[in-house]
Amino acid sequence: PAIVELLLERGADIHQRLGTSDFYPISQAAACGSVNSLRVLLNPKYRGNIHCTNRSPTPLYLAAKAGHTACVQILLAHGANPC
Repeated sequence: PAIVELLLERGADIHQRLGTSDFYPISQAAACGSVNSLRVLLNPKYRGNIHCTNRSPTPLYLAAKAGHTACVQILLAHGANPC
């Protein structure tokens, strides 16, 4: 999470897709169960998109599918909806 925060503070784009995938940093954190990175990305200072897009599954869906209950709870507490 310290690396994630450092990258964001240095101007990394939280809304940039990762490589050629349809995943965004917040989606990757949710899919991998990275609670600490997810908390950084949900900080109002950076605020990753937790809602539906036309091309990619939501972080909430990815966390639930992978069984990352803590991530699901954090996302729901931040207003995510399953679309």
